[in-house]
Amino acid sequence: MSIGFLGHLGLTQESEFGEVASPPAVFAQIENESISMDNNLIRPAAINGRRYNSWSVPGKISAGGGIGAFMLPEGAVPWFLKGLWGQVSSAQAAAGVYDHTFSPAHTASLPSFSLQVDNGDACQTWTGCTVGGASIFIARNGSLGLDLDITAQRPVESQSATPSFAVVEPWNARNVEFTLNGAANLDFVKFSLKITNKVEPLWTLNGKRYCRRHVTRGFEIEGSIKLQFSSEEQRRRLWGSVSATEPQGVILPGSLTVTAVHDTEIAPGYNYSLTLELPRIYYMAAPATISGMSEVITQTIAFIAACDSAQDKFAEMKLRNSVSEYPGPD
Repeated sequence: MSIGFLGHLGLTQESEFGEVASPPAVFAQIENESISMDNNLIRPAAINGRRYNSWSVPGKISAGGGIGAFMLPEGAVPWFLKGLWGQVSSAQAAAGVYDHTFSPAHTASLPSFSLQVDNGDACQTWTGCTVGGASIFIARNGSLGLDLDITAQRPVESQSATPSFAVVEPWNARNVEFTLNGAANLDFVKFSLKITNKVEPLWTLNGKRYCRRHVTRGFEIEGSIKLQFSSEEQRRRLWGSVSATEPQGVILPGSLTVTAVHDTEIAPGYNYSLTLELPRIYYMAAPATISGMSEVITQTIAFIAACDSAQDKFAEMKLRNSVSEYPGPD
């Protein structure tokens, strides 16, 4: 018998998609994981005088699931962010301090990883793991969270490794600041962001049950902001502009920047930090409804990100920590 706290999850970037990379280079402190495999059994319907199917043979292997994690400045999370965005560039900010910029990679494939999942009694490695998407979220009195959607190729049995974990704790609600449409906003109650890579496995007639590769068919960002309702500004922006008195024929874009500055210093004057920049967003909905006589009225803004053509920028994330780089495999 085993129990959750005895398990661990580690990862290493693969040199080629589906090639087992071991042992894990880093380990993740997670809340949960749900990666699993489906045999997709083939059951031909033969007419043979029986009501039931006579055959069941193995079909293609599909694999994947989720990982619930914490947004940590070091350890496995920056590698997951590299897999999510597709690329990262790094520069030194000071002695022992490095800035990493994650941005969308305009390629047909994303970095793949081998994820080792050890439940204490048995250990397996999921090969060809691609980050299909992620949700980043924060609420009052909470930590900055990260939920990952993983598409995998196949599992293989592996040898357990001894984990070691990053020591810096997650960012929490007190560390996070929001700039909405160019102005600091102190009315945020809850925030969530969903990034989607639209990853699809491709199976070929290559004598294997598992997929040959993963392809990504797009990159999308949408999110939700819950505010304490205080004015008509956000509703008017939904209608088209801050001066609109009814829905307009043209909707002017807004912008959003989320900044998290950690309490812990890397070096004097340099704290761990994380910045998400969305230079152009469009409101899809912004209801502020009365839910009860004693309830505080809140407003929930649903938005999508778009490219700012003036900057040629869709979105980017900047991370400051003490790790020099997140290179590709040798």
